Amino acid sequence: MSLLPRARRAPSLLGLLAVAAAAALGGLLVGCRTTTVPTGVSPLDPEFLQADLPYAGPKAEFASITESPFWALSEREFIAQIEAGGWKLMQRGRVPTPYGLGPEMLAFVTPAGRTVLFIRDYGRTPGGEYRQRRLYERLYWVLWKAGVTSMLIGSHAGSADWRRTPDAIVPGDLVFPWSFESKGWFTGLPGTPYETVWNNPLVTRTRELPWPYMREPFSAAMATRFRALAEPEQAAGRIGKIVTADQVRAVLVSEDSIAFESNYDIYAHQAIAREISAMQPDRPPVVTLHGSVVNPVLAKFLGIEILPYQIISNPAQGVVQDISQAHDAHVFSHSAAEMWLRLEMRFFETYHR
Repeated sequence: MSLLPRARRAPSLLGLLAVAAAAALGGLLVGCRTTTVPTGVSPLDPEFLQADLPYAGPKAEFASITESPFWALSEREFIAQIEAGGWKLMQRGRVPTPYGLGPEMLAFVTPAGRTVLFIRDYGRTPGGEYRQRRLYERLYWVLWKAGVTSMLIGSHAGSADWRRTPDAIVPGDLVFPWSFESKGWFTGLPGTPYETVWNNPLVTRTRELPWPYMREPFSAAMATRFRALAEPEQAAGRIGKIVTADQVRAVLVSEDSIAFESNYDIYAHQAIAREISAMQPDRPPVVTLHGSVVNPVLAKFLGIEILPYQIISNPAQGVVQDISQAHDAHVFSHSAAEMWLRLEMRFFETYHR
């Protein structure tokens, strides 16, 4: 079923580009309009409010944008497993955004009536550049308009643990991270009140929008619930250690190129992590996890609590000479993919913010 709204004139360049993208897929696009800013405050400069569109997609409080944990499942298998749990697929499709055609969404309703959006692979489109800004602008615009407040982000990662002890993070472990390494492309939504923090009077003057402090970038409450659901799988031997932020300060580090890091990159991060750990011996050790990271700053700015649960698929590049066998065995496991999907479904059925 199509989620695309009926046509209307699009006066801005961004709107025209969005029209072209939608037309290529046979869709129709609603034209640009000025963003509605919170009532009672001065609007932003009109120059920066020309990128909003009416949203015709589903509304949902919960979302999953999980990446590699579901790679082993075809689209048909993915939908069939969810429907076998009593969930109903209500809508699917792509909607235009001010930045191009949005990601494919699957909107399910649980037996209890909750609506959950599944946007696989971080919302990336096959073959396209999914890091930097393109992914996040389209994805987060959809999440914002859908009203999402809680989101799971499952991914595999390589462990650059510098420790050589039994409690070192190894393949098969499930890790709930503590923090992340900032990137220059962790940006906002151009042409909306969420484009920036620094030069945004809605943040710095009227305080209508909250400052996105990063003292807790990832939801501890979500981690607690997800851990409780994962523990029976751990007891059955399907998950290794479950590592929380009060045990290890795991840091998410996103690659900057189109593939894995170099040996030097990993050694540099190991050295930094070990030095921080030595500087703060009374706190949990710092360890970096390497993989694809979804913009956590914009999620915080939009008021979306997130849990990026990390499945360790392999030692990071350079920790061992060849990571391919360990990586592929974890990432492309069909039974593991089914397990992670079961856990996400249970989470969305039972979690309360």
